[in-house]
Parts: sequence; structure tokens; C-alpha cells
Amino acid sequence: MSTTARMITDRKASSATLAGWILVVGALFLMVYIPVSLIAQTNAVAALLLLISVAYTPYFSFVRQHAKAVMAILLFLTANVALSPLPKDAATGAFNVFKGLWLFPLAILAYPLFTRRRFGWSALLLCIINALAALALLIWIVDWSNIYLSLLTWSDKHVGNLHNLNNFLFVSDLLALTLILRYQERLFRFGALFCLLPQAILSVLVQSEGSVLAMLCSCVLLAALHFQGRKRIYLLICSVLPLIALQLLYAFPELLTTLTGLKSQTLSIRSQIYAQLIETWQHHPLTGWGIATYKYVEETAVNGKEFLYPHNLYLEALFSLGLIGTLITALVAARMLRSIDYSSAIQNPVQLFALATLTYLSIKGMSDMKLMSAHTIGWLSLCLGLLLASNSRYDHIRRAEDHRTYSQ
Repeated sequence: MSTTARMITDRKASSATLAGWILVVGALFLMVYIPVSLIAQTNAVAALLLLISVAYTPYFSFVRQHAKAVMAILLFLTANVALSPLPKDAATGAFNVFKGLWLFPLAILAYPLFTRRRFGWSALLLCIINALAALALLIWIVDWSNIYLSLLTWSDKHVGNLHNLNNFLFVSDLLALTLILRYQERLFRFGALFCLLPQAILSVLVQSEGSVLAMLCSCVLLAALHFQGRKRIYLLICSVLPLIALQLLYAFPELLTTLTGLKSQTLSIRSQIYAQLIETWQHHPLTGWGIATYKYVEETAVNGKEFLYPHNLYLEALFSLGLIGTLITALVAARMLRSIDYSSAIQNPVQLFALATLTYLSIKGMSDMKLMSAHTIGWLSLCLGLLLASNSRYDHIRRAEDHRTYSQ
């Protein structure tokens, strides 16, 4: 091989290595920072990753191989728009959902680049940034005479609302915990532990019962995957019972007062929102009102007050897609979840983080969050893509490099 040819080959290899690092850091960045996209500019990051993926991975080849699935998604979204009473608004929502879904192939193709070394250093870098952000909020933003109000005011101004800050903090906690649990190296483990401290303090100060419940139930569910037999069943029951209790309180908010003598304004408002949503959904039960049309339907208002979203992913899906669309979506999701090798996923750092994040979002979505948006769909697409990618024919790249690096 001539010197010139060797230089070109080395240059291409260096470019591919750099692109791999960018895709790994960028994908993790999106998974953590999507909730605070107003500050983090995640749309620009997603566009950059898409361009790099097109240039350095077989992105279009992957899409062509799954052309039938792409057409099925397009037909599903088109049918929802056509059957919606508010087709213009539904069309905008469908476009945003489709935009979020394009992160799914990106995650699958980026997964082989997630070697243990790349994930470790990328995750540690983000943990340090997250810890510094948490420290900055604790030092300069938190008013210790009125902690909740100070965080609420800052969140409304800079990240949309306090729920977004909650999700950012708790997903950041999950990332740090992943490093602590899955890396034996002291630098990664203790570095993540020190980063977790300010994040955990701020996670407590935001006073989000829904986020705490989602975090605890997620940890118990993931712990159940480590065991067999009675221990697994016991842990699964312990994780599910609080969720059943929460749904009962939403359906019958007076139970809280009857059992404890306490009243919860949030619980009462959520209950009214859900009851009004169900009543309005009954006007179009089979096909729904259309994707992301909730805020445009006047009948969903509670005592004259309109909400941007119903604070429940599953009820929003029912309202937007109807019984037919929700059933189709549930069947597709169930098939994808059955394809995941959970025993392997909890041993793999990036898949453990993706599984923990997906579990957290699925539970938190029972009391908060908006489903029909590019951000949420993109978030879920990244998690599912990384979890399903171990079945990909491209994964031999990651396995080979991990073996070469950690078997020496």
C-alpha cells in the first residue's frame, strides 16, 4: 500500500472514530437532556447526530430494509389525521411524532459504537456536567426560605415547567447509578458517586412525589430481574402495588381523605382532568380526536381551565388514537418489549441505562408528561432502539472491541 493510500485510510479511520464518539456522547446527551431542551438545544443535537449517522452508518440502507414498517407508520398516522375532527391540528401532531421516530434507527445503528470504554467516559462526562448544574442551582437559584417556589419560578422561565427539571434530575440520577453498579474501576464508580450527591439533594428539594414513586418502582422492577422464583415475584408485587394504589386514588380521590384525613390538591385536579378526558373521549371512542389535539378540544377544560396535556401518557394515547389506534400501538409495543433480552440488558451498561430510563418514563407517565410530541417520542425511541439493537447484525463491532479491551 502506498504512503498516500495509507494516509487516506488512517484519516478515514480517525474520522470514523471521532464520529463514533460524537454519536455515543450525543445519544446519551439526548437521553438525559431532552426534558430541558429549551436550554440544551436538543433539536440541534438530534439534527447533528442524524447527519453524522447518515454519513458514517448505513442509515438509509437500514430504513430501506424496513420500508414496510415505515409505510405502516405513515399509513397509521395518515389515517389518524384523516379521521380526526381536527385534521389540521392532528397533522401537526403526526408530523412531530414521525420526527421523533427517526431517532429509533439512529439508536440501533449507534448501539454498536457503545463500547464499554466509550459509554463509561461519555457517561462520566455527562455526570460531571449534571453535578455542576445541580450545584449551580443549589448555590445561586435555590432560595432556602422558599425552596419550592424558587425552583418553580426558575423552571417555568428556563425549562418550561418544574416537571421537566424533575425528569432531568431523576434520569441524571439513573445515569450515575448505572456507572456505580456496572463499573468496577474506581474512577468511574467513585466519580459517579460524588456526582450523584448534589443531584440527589436537588431531586429531594423539587418535591416531586410522582418522580420519587417512579424512581423507586423502577429500581425495584430492575432488581427483580436479578432474581428468580419467589424473590422475583415478591419484588414485582412490591413495585406494582404502589402503582395500583395511585390509580385508585386518581379514580377515587376521596379515598385519601377517608384513609388518612389528608387532602391533595394535585390529586383532585388530576382526577378531574382524567374524568373530563374520558367523558370527552366518548364522543370519538374508536378513532380518537387525533394526535396532539387535546389542548385544542374545549370540552376537556376543567372548571373553565384548559390544560396543554392530560398528564397521563396512556389516557393521552386513548384520547388521541382511540380504541383501535391504542390497541394497535399496544400490540406493537408488546411485541417489541418481548424481543428484549432483559437478562443480558441488565448486565450491559448502556442497555441498563436505557431500560431504567424507559421504566422510569413508563411509570412517571401515569401521573405526568406529554406523549404526543417529538421530544417524548424521540426519548422513547432512543431507549427502545438501544434495547432492541443487541439483536442487530451490526453488534459484532461493539462486542469485538469490548473483548479486545477488557480481556487483556
